Amino acid sequence: MTCHGNLQLRLFVVGLFISILCIYESAVGSIEPATTKHHAWRKGQHGSSGTRNHLQLSKPRVQSSVTHQSTPSDMDSFKRIFIWAWIGVYHQSKELERALGSKYAVSLYTFQHLPDPDPADDDALYIIMPAFSASSFPPHYILYQTEQWGHQTLDPHNAVWPNKRGNQTRQFTLDAFEGALEVWDYSQQHLLEYAASVEYQSRSIKFRHVPFAFFRVEPSIEQAKKDINVLHYGLVQDGNRRKVILNQLEEKGIDIHIAPYSVWGEELSKLLRRAKIVLNLHYHDAKILETCRVLESLSYGALVISEPGVEVEIQRQWEGKLIFAKGAVSIAKAIEHYIGNEEARLARQQLSWDFAHKTHSLEPFLWDLL
Repeated sequence: MTCHGNLQLRLFVVGLFISILCIYESAVGSIEPATTKHHAWRKGQHGSSGTRNHLQLSKPRVQSSVTHQSTPSDMDSFKRIFIWAWIGVYHQSKELERALGSKYAVSLYTFQHLPDPDPADDDALYIIMPAFSASSFPPHYILYQTEQWGHQTLDPHNAVWPNKRGNQTRQFTLDAFEGALEVWDYSQQHLLEYAASVEYQSRSIKFRHVPFAFFRVEPSIEQAKKDINVLHYGLVQDGNRRKVILNQLEEKGIDIHIAPYSVWGEELSKLLRRAKIVLNLHYHDAKILETCRVLESLSYGALVISEPGVEVEIQRQWEGKLIFAKGAVSIAKAIEHYIGNEEARLARQQLSWDFAHKTHSLEPFLWDLL
């Protein structure tokens, strides 16, 4: 009798628990998630045809002020991915193509000036790098922000969207960011700046940290003929701090091959392959370490002598690998030492190459896509 009564009581409790659980799940399912202003990445499944995955993203449920973003809020499936890259980020765009191409159908196009998107491709996902390269935007796009804090495109008060084509109307900078499915940025410091900005936080923007990557080059760097002692590449303008330091080094008798700003892509690859040392100087006062240039140079077997950066963690990671020098006097001494001591130069270059190869890849930052 007691056993039978206990059994009935247990069954009653179990039934009551299941009923409560069902009511709770029904209630929760009807609640809008608190993070609906963010975009959720979801990877598609292989179809029966065996074709590559589709890249699937959820659109934000919060309505954006960007007029061209008119797609529905449910999940879209992108069968094609276009990487539109300015020629200045040629090497990093190729590495991004490699990483995403392992799972998806990706096409890379590099331009001096990015064209307007073709409406026939409105069902595709565009990855635009750097962000300021486009003058108009397709319905579905990611902005890969590769400039330093202080660049006019990152100014939230900027009334127009600056672009290489200076005679065209642009969007408001924040509108361009908010219209993107995601905004990728290579710098953790920049993410802190966005988080501290009232203007950026007032918009529905999802940021993702996607740092620059090391990449292997072919043919191997062991076959390279290193006949350029010191190479500098990047924008050099009269009055800018780079120009001042380069002039000071010239006065000290340091011979530096300064690549024209028009040299990019495979032409730049040829110069990097020949360089023993690449000199990295900050252009902007923000002084974020130019890891794009650093990793390009290391990939081609050059030792990097650089001004220090302001990011404490990044500086700590590279300490003992790169050669950090501040001011023309210290930079000149470092150049003279490593040009005059090939064994020390090769040893330090190999140490930094090994570190970059082991620690700087895109996959950990795009893991939920891959």
